[in-house]
Amino acid sequence: MITNNYSKVLQKAILSQTCPNIIIYGDKSVGKKYLLKLILPYESIKKVEYNDYTVIYTDKYYEFNIHHINRSNIENFFKTIHEIVRTTDMYGYSCIRRIIIKNFQKVKLTIQSRLRVIMEKYRSTAVFILISNHITSIIEPIRSRSLCIRIPAIHRKEKREYVRSLIPMNENKSELYDNIYQLNNVRDIKIYCDCRDSIMHGYIDPILITCHKLYDILTKETLKTEDIQHIRDITYSIAKYNLSINSFYRELLGIFLGDPKYTIKQKTHLVKLFSTSEHLYIQSYRLLIHLEALFIQIHYLLALRDDEIYDK
Repeated sequence: MITNNYSKVLQKAILSQTCPNIIIYGDKSVGKKYLLKLILPYESIKKVEYNDYTVIYTDKYYEFNIHHINRSNIENFFKTIHEIVRTTDMYGYSCIRRIIIKNFQKVKLTIQSRLRVIMEKYRSTAVFILISNHITSIIEPIRSRSLCIRIPAIHRKEKREYVRSLIPMNENKSELYDNIYQLNNVRDIKIYCDCRDSIMHGYIDPILITCHKLYDILTKETLKTEDIQHIRDITYSIAKYNLSINSFYRELLGIFLGDPKYTIKQKTHLVKLFSTSEHLYIQSYRLLIHLEALFIQIHYLLALRDDEIYDK
């Protein structure tokens, strides 16, 4: 299997009693988290909800997504880290507490310096596993004291060999390989191969279906009570089924930008609306409020004439 070499090194390090701090890095979507989950699977997973971020934990590790940490909750983040590392886990997977921090490339240098102090001070009770898209975004004192494992992108030859291990040769077609070449990790390739029959026979992504439903509602001349309720139901479903917000924004905006009946000025303001909404969501993570506000603003904008749209 493609990930064997890297998973063996990572597994040996993580399961070692003298496990060092680890940095797993590589381009976006190469399967860094997937590789880690092969060794530390999501079993008996639990969540602790704080004011505006969540800590995922099992008997094997704690996981933070640094993408959710901002100026308003950074001190709470460090307080939580201190609570975890100050004690030895005598009843868990091992005596060492493992702390996974995702999206570490987003961590500012000042915060990295504070983390470095904690990593060194509590080396005997905690191991940090940092997941980053870029090794150069991590300060040298952390890099030099960590085991750095680079997960490279999969070459086309490796992708073909992996596909042949999943699908009989007589069922392989050039169209299949064309689609596989666009994927960057083993997990996505396996999912695609497992679902190839559905995809080849007209499978439509749930995000795309949701976007077209919204388009039909938001392009109406007026919104009735039932339309507002449909918008709220769709918004709730997006949150409930954890659909990718980035993919959802991209697909919905693409539908509007591709519609020739809207003017350049309207499309320009649509891009601004989506950009602002995404920024507000990242800052606060109140998903439902920002999605519903975006949909209402889109409907209002599309109802205006060009001379009624004011540039800020």
